[in-house]
Amino acid sequence: MDRRKGRFHVREFESEFATYLNSKAAVAVNSRTAALIVALKAAGVGPGDEVITQAFTFIATVEAILDVGATPIIAQVDDTLSLCPIDLEKNLRAHKGCYSSAYAWFSRQFEFHF
Repeated sequence: MDRRKGRFHVREFESEFATYLNSKAAVAVNSRTAALIVALKAAGVGPGDEVITQAFTFIATVEAILDVGATPIIAQVDDTLSLCPIDLEKNLRAHKGCYSSAYAWFSRQFEFHF
C-alpha cells in the first residue's frame, strides 16, 4: 500500500516556499548545520576560500566551513558577545573570503574597499 498516496510533503513545501520567496528553488534541511553547508556550497565556497566567523559561536559553524573545504578565520567578540566590528574589519583587510555569523548569514557579494 502506498502510504504517501503520491504526496511528497517536503517537495511540496520547497516548491511553495520558493514561490513565496519569488525564487527559482528552495531546499529544506533537517538542521542548521546542514543549512550552513548548503548555503556555503550554494555560494561557491570551497577549498582555498576563507570564511570569517565569530569566536562566540556553536561548533557547527566552524564544522560547516571545514566540511566544504574552506578555512575558518576566527574573529573576536566585543563586550556584548557579538562580533567585534573592529576585529571583523581587521580580518576583512587581511583575508579574502566571506563572513559567516552564528546566525548563518554571509555573503560572497560584499566588496569592501579600504
